[in-house]
Amino acid sequence: MAIPKDVIGRLPKAEILWVRWNTWSHYTRWYVARFRLANAVRYDIGPITILHRAPWLEESARSLHPHLFEGAL
Repeated sequence: MAIPKDVIGRLPKAEILWVRWNTWSHYTRWYVARFRLANAVRYDIGPITILHRAPWLEESARSLHPHLFEGAL
């Protein structure tokens, strides 16, 4: 089942692009990781964290915002 279009418009949106330098990461080894969040994707590349907007995962949207789905089937 897909998220209805009227509900998609009312769901909160993540920032389009977010970049951060982690000052604590110089104590750890470099690594590359990808994480899928409810409505974003996060990449950790050594001390750099990049986050960008992605479509909502349906299960996450339904569990975090059930009030938006009450009338939708």
